[in-house]
Amino acid sequence: MVVWKGETSREKCGEKAVRLDSADDLNIPNFFVITKQEIQQLVGDSANSREVLNKQFSSDFSNQLREAYKEVDMSSAVRNASGPARNLVGGQRSGSRVSVRISDDSVSEYKLNVGESDLGDAVKEVLASYFEENSEMPAVIVQRMIEPEASGAVILNYTEDHALVEAVKGLGTSIEEGVTVPEFYLVNDSVEDRRIPDSQLEDSLNLMTGEIKRRKTDRNHFIFSESELVSFVNRLRAEGYSGKFVYKRGTFYVTDLFEKSDGSAPADLDGITVTKQKVQNRGFRKTEDTVPPEEYERSLISEKGGYTSTDAEKARRAGKRAVFSFKGEIEEENKEYQSMERQKKQSSTSQDHSRRETAGQEKSVLQVTGTESVPLNAEGGLSLSPPFDGKYAVTSRNVRGRAIDPESYVSSCEQLLTYEGDQLVLDARNISSQAAEKALGLVEADFKILIVNPSETGLIGQAVRKGFDAIASNSPETVRSQVLREEKKLLLDHARKELE
Repeated sequence: MVVWKGETSREKCGEKAVRLDSADDLNIPNFFVITKQEIQQLVGDSANSREVLNKQFSSDFSNQLREAYKEVDMSSAVRNASGPARNLVGGQRSGSRVSVRISDDSVSEYKLNVGESDLGDAVKEVLASYFEENSEMPAVIVQRMIEPEASGAVILNYTEDHALVEAVKGLGTSIEEGVTVPEFYLVNDSVEDRRIPDSQLEDSLNLMTGEIKRRKTDRNHFIFSESELVSFVNRLRAEGYSGKFVYKRGTFYVTDLFEKSDGSAPADLDGITVTKQKVQNRGFRKTEDTVPPEEYERSLISEKGGYTSTDAEKARRAGKRAVFSFKGEIEEENKEYQSMERQKKQSSTSQDHSRRETAGQEKSVLQVTGTESVPLNAEGGLSLSPPFDGKYAVTSRNVRGRAIDPESYVSSCEQLLTYEGDQLVLDARNISSQAAEKALGLVEADFKILIVNPSETGLIGQAVRKGFDAIASNSPETVRSQVLREEKKLLLDHARKELE
């Protein structure tokens, strides 16, 4: 009926359980799996959520589930022992609480702090949630719970060079619900940047009732030391997976392993890019708590939430754009856009999902088009020649930044007319302004960088409107100001059209 940690297979136990079982150098709390085949027998051919909730499990299954629960605190050696030793250890460790969740990467309900008497109902509720959106038979993981001092996640390859760590004190439910700002770290060989909120929602379990207690706490120091965090991130890198964790008394316990990100996020903790798609200059919504993708048209900017929030996962699946835990405002000049958007929503619905911005937050400017202004042939920018130490480099070598095939470098209109690649570096410095602006209208590449003289304001504006990923110049600050001005025009123009 159940398969224990150390004995799993993908066919019976699902991807999530197998990933956890394959980790050699991580602390994984003990678990067992109710197999796909067993779930098939339990629910039958009709995977209907209501029918699952009303199912009466057989006494045989209920007894086996109860026996497995009593052994979840035991190691495999103790569990397989016979006689007094097994009974002694079992008696000392009885009464543990467990979590119950589906053993795949679907977005479905899970249960925490489940005891023996509640386990059967918890399995039903988790299955019912799963079958609302899925039809294949899943396996179910039942894992020993660690009462955490802190919870969070490590997202490997968040940027090309960094892992992202997000964490809250207590349970991680406030991150998953998108109702608080976690503390964040960018980790390479060391912690290169970190951010702590002024306050945070801290969730803890009432062990008697199983209910979550939530309170707001002030934050003034970080949870982890640099050395322990870097060590833990490196162990995850060795396994090749990102991971969710709980932290207690200096130990990280891993409760889930999942795929690495794609390295496309910027190294900026003032807003956490939770999707591959960049937030664009039109059709975005700004909220305090996160909301699911069906509640916005194209892009979401939220003041709370993290990469592992449920609404972040839903946005990734829906192919929409989102930035969470954005710190600040979208500039004073853009308040006209926000006001008009709010008036429109109030006239069409009585539910106002936007909320006031948190007082006292440090102001920050959101580049809603995703167009960066980077230095040319300087560290952190675009490199056309050795030592290729920029964020982007036109070279066929293996470099630290993003390597762009030299054949993607175009410096004339004639070359551009015949160019069909997915990446493009257009050097417009020696192309006339009029010709270059027309040429930009022909660009169809998925990833594109413009090299420009800072005085070419019309060309810079055209590049922003065309959605260029970056603009490289010898005066990035000047260009950055021009990019922001163009973005504000686009925002206000879009808002006016929406209200017409």
